[in-house]
Order: sequence, then C-alpha cells, then structure tokens
Amino acid sequence: MVMRSQAAAPPAIQERTKFTTDNGQGLEAALEYHVNDRVGIEGRVSHTRFEGIFTFDIDDNWEMGDDDLTVTSLTVGPDFHLTPTSRLDLFLTPFLGYAKVGDLNYTLLGRSFNLDLDDQFTWGLALGLDVPLGEATPWNLSFSARYMDLEADAGTHTVGMDPLFIGAGFAYDF
Repeated sequence: MVMRSQAAAPPAIQERTKFTTDNGQGLEAALEYHVNDRVGIEGRVSHTRFEGIFTFDIDDNWEMGDDDLTVTSLTVGPDFHLTPTSRLDLFLTPFLGYAKVGDLNYTLLGRSFNLDLDDQFTWGLALGLDVPLGEATPWNLSFSARYMDLEADAGTHTVGMDPLFIGAGFAYDF
C-alpha cells in the first residue's frame, strides 16, 4: 500500500471592491431659444455633488468609506414643447454633452485608494413641466426629470452612475 501525503494549499485571498453612488444635490442654469412654439434649443450647465461609497472587502475584513463625487456637465439639445397651446408647458429634451467627473480618495483597512475618474461625452433625456405663476407674469415654476448616461473609468474600475436628476426651480420667459 502506498500512502501519499498532500499538504493543504494556503487559502486564496478573496479581495472584493465595490463603488456606488448615493443621493446628491446641485445647482443648474439653462437658457432656451424658442425657434417656434413647438421647438427650442436649450443649453444647460449643472454642478452636482453625490456621495460616493466605496466598500473594500478582503477575506473576513471589510470597511466602507465615503467621499464627495462632483459632476459638472454642459449639455445642449432641442426642446420639444408637447403642449404649445396650453398654459402648462410639457417638454421633452434629448441632449448631448460633456461631463467633468471629480476624483475620489479613500483609506480603508490601511490601504489608500485613489479613483481618478475620466471626463466623458454623455447623452440623455429630460422631461419637464413649466407652470406659469400668473396670467400676465413671465415667471414659471419649472419641474424636470433628467436621465444622463454616465460611466466613468478609473484604471481597472468602471464606475456606472447613470444618475436621474430631479429638479424644481423658477423659469423666466424673456
């Protein structure tokens, strides 16, 4: 009878990282030139600060940290006014733009992580509603939801954000 002994291989180190974004807030400004009652051209600049959450998990140890992630974007696109004869102005805006994405820095479990996120071209779609504040005033309440395709690369990590911006503010017709 032949007996063989086998040494157990050391367990492999399981390293897992995860990046997510959470709620944020920001400011934006837009200008629109009305070509006619149904179509306008809109330019928009926005600056938004999200909470970036990074989780580092190695074997049985894990730690989570957060840092502010800033996204500054400049977009342009046609505004299609869907209700031109109504006082309520429902509009749809497909857009193209450029997004500058900030960097993130974390120190977790004694290791430093720097996610140097790349800026990128982007696209998206907005749906909004302008509600006049009175009969003879140029002021409106403006509500919108904007989806922006946003995926930032950081070396070997790809950060998919795809934010949905919900906005409320004032609009002035001039």
